[in-house]
Amino acid sequence: VFSICEAAGLPHDRIMIATWTKPALRYAMANYPDVARVAHTWIRRKPDGSGFTTNSGEKDKVYATEDELIAELLRHRDELKLTGFNLPHIVRKGRVVYHTTEKVVRALKAAGCWVSIWFVDDPFTGELWCARFGKWVEKCPNEDNEK
Repeated sequence: VFSICEAAGLPHDRIMIATWTKPALRYAMANYPDVARVAHTWIRRKPDGSGFTTNSGEKDKVYATEDELIAELLRHRDELKLTGFNLPHIVRKGRVVYHTTEKVVRALKAAGCWVSIWFVDDPFTGELWCARFGKWVEKCPNEDNEK
């Protein structure tokens, strides 16, 4: 992909790598340090309310508070020299699947992170995030999202 962008004359400051995979982020950090890197990062609240889990932290670790979770996300940012995070806030059939909170978003933005919210599939979620932050990613509606 980089060779295609370079052949087209696209400067690195116009490119952003967004991925789930730490190896890809490490590769880009080592080989293209001037290209923005964003981690796709999910957050889930434990059903019993005992804390949060995330794919950007230690596997299967539960972060008891949002402050602990935020500290882990910022550690992840520093480790991979990330520009920021793509955070999902997904509600399916009235149940929150990925739980991105306003406190987390505000803390990451205050720490200088670029933050986007995805997927915004319904008017309520769109109004909520647009009013507060103004960046989100949509996907095409499907039967599951419309219920």
